[in-house]
Amino acid sequence: MVEGKFDLLKVISESERAIVYEAKELATKELVAVKKLKRTFNSWDQAMALHEIKCLIQVKHPNVLKLKEVIRGTQMRELYLVYEYIFTNLEQIMDMRRKIRHPFKEPEIKYII
Repeated sequence: MVEGKFDLLKVISESERAIVYEAKELATKELVAVKKLKRTFNSWDQAMALHEIKCLIQVKHPNVLKLKEVIRGTQMRELYLVYEYIFTNLEQIMDMRRKIRHPFKEPEIKYII
């Protein structure tokens, strides 16, 4: 389960649907993002039917965040999604660029898209 496998370091973000933590995998010391869904699930099949999980399992692309693992919580109704850790996101980059008045150039936009 998550408690014995990861050290939850801090909350990165929280919404009405999930809490995302910066975490360290205890065995490898690798930084990861652990997303705890606030919704509960009655079965593993119900959890695996989530659109987010089905898409991320199938998509393998360098510009798409990698889903590393899906874990059921100790209550068996909780669900945790373990992602590769990224140090920033597009929204943060856009905010920073706006503040310094340095808009993206066309080749940068094409690369992002």
